[in-house]
Amino acid sequence: MTSGAVSSAFDLGLHFIERHFGAKVARACANIALVRSGRGSQQPYVDPGLIPNDRKSLSGQVNQWLLTRLAEPYDLQRLASAFHVSTRTLLRRYKSETGASPLAWLQQSRVEKAKHLLQSSALSLGQIVDRVGYGDVATFSRLFLRLAGESPARYRRHSRPAPA
Repeated sequence: MTSGAVSSAFDLGLHFIERHFGAKVARACANIALVRSGRGSQQPYVDPGLIPNDRKSLSGQVNQWLLTRLAEPYDLQRLASAFHVSTRTLLRRYKSETGASPLAWLQQSRVEKAKHLLQSSALSLGQIVDRVGYGDVATFSRLFLRLAGESPARYRRHSRPAPA
């Protein structure tokens, strides 16, 4: 077993306690340590902006192009035309470089932008949804939940800095 982020050491410790002494003891330890037991993945808190991006590759160029048009509707044909390739070629090459599609990257980027706005602004969820290119709060909230592991409201509650 391994531990990634600093707080994941608590998760690992609680896992060992639960494994050897049971769930009741692990919950008691979590309460004493002021750690929420049964936490899920920490992946929603990873900032993809910290991961290097090869801007010379097709996928890197596509990502930059999409990032500058984050709030615009996704149009695969327009995207392919911008890079002078067919949609099929764009999707094939992008997937071979990243393992995903440009739309998946765009959705993740929109969620990341929304996370930033939820943390740093007092904008309503509707305003944030509009700024990241969605017209429907419910649709975006489902996407956010799927990619971030929690609802936008819950993310805002847990990620905002405590008042001084």
